Amino acid sequence: MINITKFVSSGRFLPTATVVVAYIAVNQFVDLPNLWYWSTAIWLVLTILLGLQSWGQIFGNFVVRIKHKFNLPSKENYINKSAYILPFTGKWNVYNGGVTKTLSHSWGQIAQRYAYDFIAFDDNGNVFEGGEYDGTANTKPENYFCHGREIIAAADGVVVAVKDKYPDSRTTGLRGFCDAWDIRGNFVVIRHNEGEYSTSAHLLQGSVVVKIGDVVKQGDVVGKCGNSGNSTEPHLHWHLQNGKNFFLSAGLPVIFSEITAEDSKGYALWHEKLGVKTRTSEGNLEILEDKMYIGRGLDVQNKRDISPYN
Repeated sequence: MINITKFVSSGRFLPTATVVVAYIAVNQFVDLPNLWYWSTAIWLVLTILLGLQSWGQIFGNFVVRIKHKFNLPSKENYINKSAYILPFTGKWNVYNGGVTKTLSHSWGQIAQRYAYDFIAFDDNGNVFEGGEYDGTANTKPENYFCHGREIIAAADGVVVAVKDKYPDSRTTGLRGFCDAWDIRGNFVVIRHNEGEYSTSAHLLQGSVVVKIGDVVKQGDVVGKCGNSGNSTEPHLHWHLQNGKNFFLSAGLPVIFSEITAEDSKGYALWHEKLGVKTRTSEGNLEILEDKMYIGRGLDVQNKRDISPYN
């Protein structure tokens, strides 16, 4: 059975409704087939189109495993070719992600296995002005602390893919929406080295300042944090992969250079406000000389960053 509420909020309702209205109008002059069959067919087509990326990820997981002979990149067998700093200015929180299965953003999604979701807390564990998910204006994307903050290139490279056309998705508490035809929303992909490509996703519409072919230096601004694509709230999704294609690449673990990291008070306070158990962050920091593997539950910042936010 179709869940009407989910259908209306999914992004498929408007195009389907438009076609239905057009059908009714045209049917006044021409005898068209039954409305039920038309609307059902249109809904199914749109559902399939919207789900292509999900199927692409499933198919891609299989292909990537075969390509790597089931020996996927890990921090035990892979060393970064480029030196990476954090892809933003100021202090942020690692809300999700890490280099182990326990901390992983999406262990089963091979491209996103070592991905990170970064957000910003204040000292009281709030992520936006007002603090509470109350369904009011406080949940508008622009009220979140990280919304509109600058996103930078984590290392030197060349821009190989860009999208900058989707508005922010809605934010109504903890429920995620995808008001776009791409789960990444607006994004920038940079080729940093042979077999090392970074993706910065969910960027703010109109904020992307680079185009395909642009050469970027580490620290160059590429866009601003937004809430486009499949998202529960404004955040930066960032990950490194070994190819340009989002669906046919393997995620790569990243050891960051020249950063600071400490356990986040806001991370625990935020979960307390939600009334949910804090997800484990055990093993979220591994220091190797002057470099760090990081995981969820940490506040992180570039050492060389002088930020107006913190």
